[in-house]
Amino acid sequence: MGSSTCAATCGPGAQFTDDADLNRRALESCESLANVRVPGDTRQRPKELLAKEQPHLAPLDEPARLSVFLREDRKVGRDGYVQWDRSWYGVPWTWAAAVECFAA
Repeated sequence: MGSSTCAATCGPGAQFTDDADLNRRALESCESLANVRVPGDTRQRPKELLAKEQPHLAPLDEPARLSVFLREDRKVGRDGYVQWDRSWYGVPWTWAAAVECFAA
């Protein structure tokens, strides 16, 4: 099921048969829209910029090595919610008013 707009492909109300369907349609949207549009800030297609930058990119470290940097202490509110990156997430109510270490 191809689509000419990202909203129709993966936007609000979109339904997917499984994770593979969601991934396939998201990649379709990237290839047909996002990677070929010319944004106003760079005035270059993302696909072309990646081709230029790719030779200079190094692989990321193993996730286990980076995980120590993706943790933060956060105070859980009395209502059982914790703020992370300007969003609020519910946690077990037994953690209320405690300081817990969270991983990204």
